Amino acid sequence: MAVELSTLPTELVELVAGNLRHEDLLSLRLVCQSVSEKISRPFGQAWFSTLKTDLSYHSLQKLKRVAEHVRIRHCVRDLLISGHFASVLEREFGTDLPWTRSSSGYLIPSSPAIETLRTTLHR
Repeated sequence: MAVELSTLPTELVELVAGNLRHEDLLSLRLVCQSVSEKISRPFGQAWFSTLKTDLSYHSLQKLKRVAEHVRIRHCVRDLLISGHFASVLEREFGTDLPWTRSSSGYLIPSSPAIETLRTTLHR
């Protein structure tokens, strides 16, 4: 007797999805909307448990979209902040955002870049 995957309880579909390779989860999400919704937790855990940022505008916008997603945002466990190499000895962070500093060198908490980061992380 054949049973459609979409008619199985979410818990069983999650067990199946939990045994798949990450790439196969991408394909499984395309089966139908019902299956995609049922595997949102294992999919999120596989693809979004660790997010990376270099604190650039583009990178923070990606973080913001994940933070706004009702299901996926709960899957994030780690945030890795890592700049790209500007040279052999130096890494660059947030190169396209104005990271305003005080005269003593500290970041100003009310600057737009800090506000963007703060609101994204508070979601």
